[in-house]
Amino acid sequence: MQKLVALIALWMPLQLSLASEGAMQSSLSWWNAVSYRDLVESPLNPDNSTLQLPQWLGTSEIRPDVKLIHDPFVLRTRPRLIGTFSHTTWSDNQTDSETSGKIKWSEAYLSYAAMEGLTLTYGLQNFQWGPAEAASPSNQIFHETIQVKDVLYETRGHHLLRINYTPLQELSEVLLVEISENGDPEFIAEEKFTQKVVLKSEYAWNGGADYVGLVLGHRYQEDSWVGEYINLELYEGLSLYLDASQEKGSAVWYPTKDANNTIAMSQSQKSSQHIYQYSVTGLRYVFENGNDVRLEWIFQEAGYGEAEVFWAWTALTSKNIMQLMLLQQNASRVERNGLSFPGQDYIFTSLRIPDAFKFKDWTLYGRLLASIHDNSMSSLLSSENAIGEAGTLFATLGFTMGKEDSELRGNVSTAFTLGYRHSW
Repeated sequence: MQKLVALIALWMPLQLSLASEGAMQSSLSWWNAVSYRDLVESPLNPDNSTLQLPQWLGTSEIRPDVKLIHDPFVLRTRPRLIGTFSHTTWSDNQTDSETSGKIKWSEAYLSYAAMEGLTLTYGLQNFQWGPAEAASPSNQIFHETIQVKDVLYETRGHHLLRINYTPLQELSEVLLVEISENGDPEFIAEEKFTQKVVLKSEYAWNGGADYVGLVLGHRYQEDSWVGEYINLELYEGLSLYLDASQEKGSAVWYPTKDANNTIAMSQSQKSSQHIYQYSVTGLRYVFENGNDVRLEWIFQEAGYGEAEVFWAWTALTSKNIMQLMLLQQNASRVERNGLSFPGQDYIFTSLRIPDAFKFKDWTLYGRLLASIHDNSMSSLLSSENAIGEAGTLFATLGFTMGKEDSELRGNVSTAFTLGYRHSW
């Protein structure tokens, strides 16, 4: 804690002196939060003895954001200095507490404006697109979905070479090359990093309210995908949108039974000639007072069906001696099976209310993700309230519903977070 305070003390005069030269833009935020998670009691994790998930979590994090500008160059760095505390209880009241500290980088890149309409950027970058909130199927570099995002979540950049070309005000072309891994585990278990090339073309009209994009992507010496997205303003405040992708075959780990009824996770559809669809279709309405409501339908054709959900659950919970011999391998493959969502069809809705109940700078947000097949649900409620000129008090409450072997039940029943953020 003393080190965090010292860093802030050093940061403030440095920020003021460099900003006065007009060559630097910078900000600093300090996040402090405590979380508690009520774990699901199930055969997958009885009395928390298998996974040993921490129930109490504490976080203190400093997030600097520095941008150095010297035309035609821009250098931006966004490190994260993270201190954490966790407390875990499992069977027979066994406990363990752990503290740790680490540095992560959200972004660190250099941008060069070569000429009017042409910019080259290299380094660790967070580059997103698409109109949907739940996911962006056309973006196969960043796989983050709404399930992992809460008030503390920060997307980690990927190692990219990016070329932006804008020949017309309405038309933009972006070439992305993912050069190397960023240190995070690969999205699919046991898959090695492969370089990716993406060409994204976007055309906008109606002052940018309407736009359409085409994405062509390829993984080096592997497969390719096609993506598309569109946003149409039907009338003022109401938008209809789609973000989708199509890909031949699937590298997902599926539960497969052998002649002895033993279940092993395998990439049984990797060489398939079938074209798998993945899409998010939605409606969004922004009220005159700023309230924002969305309704989205998620379709993931490669997701587990009802039988596959059951067999994957059986592979992890069966006490059969043959299944126990495969448990560690099956568990690692299920954990990162290559799916953005466990199943195939979901309804997602969210509501954001700024200045809630006419209280200035108080924002309420709620969301609900529900499986169409088994009615399981995952939801989040959050509140952010400004305190003074630079402080924000935030709180979240998340909970899941459904049978223990359902798609969205997971390992956590309820969870809450309370924290404070200060910005300079």
